[in-house]
Parts: sequence; C-alpha cells; structure tokens
Amino acid sequence: AVVSTQSTGGCVTLANVCYHHRSLHALIVMQGGVRHIQLAMRSHVSNDLVQRAACGAIANLALRYDDIRKQCVSDGVLKNIINAMSAHKEEVEVQEQGCCALCYMATNQPEI
Repeated sequence: AVVSTQSTGGCVTLANVCYHHRSLHALIVMQGGVRHIQLAMRSHVSNDLVQRAACGAIANLALRYDDIRKQCVSDGVLKNIINAMSAHKEEVEVQEQGCCALCYMATNQPEI
C-alpha cells in the first residue's frame, strides 16, 4: 500500500507540475518521466487513483508539443491509457483523464 501511495503521489505531482509549469515538459520527458508514469501504470493496474493521475500527467504532457506526443506514441503510452480505461470502466475520472490523454495525443498525429 505504501508503494501504491507513493506512485499515486508521484503521478499526481507530475500531473500538476505538467499542468502548471509547461516550461518543464521537455525536462520531464528527457529525465524519463514518461517511462516512470508507464511503470506506475503497469505496476498498479488495479489502483484507480494511480491510473487517473497517470492519465492526467500524460494528458498534460501531450497537450502542447508534437515531439512529446510522438515520443508518447512511440513509447507505447496509448496501450497504457487504454488498459487503464478498460480496467476502470466505472471510474468516471479515469475515463475522463484517459479520454483527454488520448485526444491530446492524437492532435496533429495523422497516423493514430
């Protein structure tokens, strides 16, 4: 439960930082932020709070920059988001954040 709480807190913090400090997006990505978000999503599939926060962090990262969206797509983030939404069909906030993330990732990405 402690690890799950840490993962939730980490994803929530990343989501907030990505939303409020867009200038840090590239640094977060370069330092492996997307990889760590994915790890949290894979490690805590049954935890809706981790999944919601992770989808929110991805949505905020993918909001503005084509290169970050492309990296998220190539890193397999789409599958993580779809898995989160499938595992938490009744959790409105997971669905909402997942849809936002998918929408932002598809922006300017004709191959998606």
